[in-house]
Amino acid sequence: MHPGAGLEIKRNTLHLNWSFGASYIVNGCSRKLPRLLYVADMANMISHTCWRDVRARLTRFAVLGGLFIWVASTQAQPLTLTYRDAVRMALAANPELRIVQFEEAVAQARMLQARKRTPPDIGLEGEDYLDVFTGQHSASLEPVLGIFAEQDLGIWGQRRRRILASEAGLLRVRSEIRDVQRLISRLTGEVYLTFLLAQRNLAAAEDALAHLQETLSVVESRVSSGESAGLELMRLQINLFKSESEVRLLRLTLEQMRTNLLSILGHADLATPVIVIDSLTTAPLSAEDGTPIASIDGVLLSAEALIIRASASRPDLVALMHETTEAQAVINIERGLLWPSTMLIFGRRHHTHEAGSEFALQMSVPLLWGRNKGGVREAEASYDQTVARHEQTLMAMQNEVQQAIQSVNAHADRLRSFDVEYRETLESLHNGMHASYELGEATLSDLLDVHSTIYEVNLLHNSVLFDYNNSLVMLAAALGMPPI
Repeated sequence: MHPGAGLEIKRNTLHLNWSFGASYIVNGCSRKLPRLLYVADMANMISHTCWRDVRARLTRFAVLGGLFIWVASTQAQPLTLTYRDAVRMALAANPELRIVQFEEAVAQARMLQARKRTPPDIGLEGEDYLDVFTGQHSASLEPVLGIFAEQDLGIWGQRRRRILASEAGLLRVRSEIRDVQRLISRLTGEVYLTFLLAQRNLAAAEDALAHLQETLSVVESRVSSGESAGLELMRLQINLFKSESEVRLLRLTLEQMRTNLLSILGHADLATPVIVIDSLTTAPLSAEDGTPIASIDGVLLSAEALIIRASASRPDLVALMHETTEAQAVINIERGLLWPSTMLIFGRRHHTHEAGSEFALQMSVPLLWGRNKGGVREAEASYDQTVARHEQTLMAMQNEVQQAIQSVNAHADRLRSFDVEYRETLESLHNGMHASYELGEATLSDLLDVHSTIYEVNLLHNSVLFDYNNSLVMLAAALGMPPI
């Protein structure tokens, strides 16, 4: 009997079991027991074989399915980006920006607290008199029980000053948030353009390697036919090795730039492939309608107009102006502490034989008028410090805008002077030189010189495009333009 089959006799009852767990019960001792045992054995063997085959198929299906799911999960989908997408993702994921945004909630709570009027103070008063010698209640003085409410009228404008300071503080925090967004946008633009530059440099190096590989077959045929010396083949192989090494280094640079870009975007998987739609030949940093960033209605602005524009709208300067207003309000608050405080008192007093209401207007005058002189001087020093920082930031902004405009103009001139037709002429010269070398009319040195020149010109063109676009990023940050 195969494993899994079983036979058991209890109380004139025969039990036959196999791997499916089914039981056939036969009452009494039958004469057909051998045949019955044979049938049970065959059924057990068939069922065991079928179940083993099904189990093996299910196991293979589960393993292959799990492997497919694991491979699909490990292969991350590529991230398609534009410049505007990159800026939005960086702003959404930056932890420093989230910290400053929490400060806005704190400033809002302070403003609500400042607008709230001071609640009245409610007190309970009780008086009883004992004779210190007899320990009994005094007969001439009656016990008194009273309840009173005191309300500060605030007639000297302290509440208004606190509201003004809190509102200025809230506006300052909001301007600081926009300034952090400005700095994040500038950093994101630099990293994004560096990634584009690494892509173009790698493409130029791969094209140069492809040209050398095409030349290798020609040199090998010339050396095999005896038209060229073996030294030329060795020289070309050395140049091929240099070009392959350059491609590997540029691939590593591209991977590093991709990691930096994904890190600043706050992406969870730093190994995710990135596909960028923009290129250095386009103008990803222009406005939505395609006009340059340093223009209004398509008209380019002068340096003086841009400085005036930045002075009124740049977030760090706006934040310092609100901070100045806040510091002036704090000075007024400190000075207001020197004035008398006015309290309105209302209560009810109950004696043993009578009860009555009391109403009073209390004014507390400080005896020492110079008691808050330190607080006033500290507030005035803070105000002077804020004004000085505003002037310093204004001068730095003017210098930054002026340098950014000069950089944009200089790199724009470089880009215009870079003749694209000249690069096409070099490419045509390379093709002609390649044909001349095949015919034996040019040397390998001439061909390699043209090849090296084309590669250097492509890298120079990429550098000019990067410098021009990066200068636009710097100008946008200097002007305090809002994130795209």
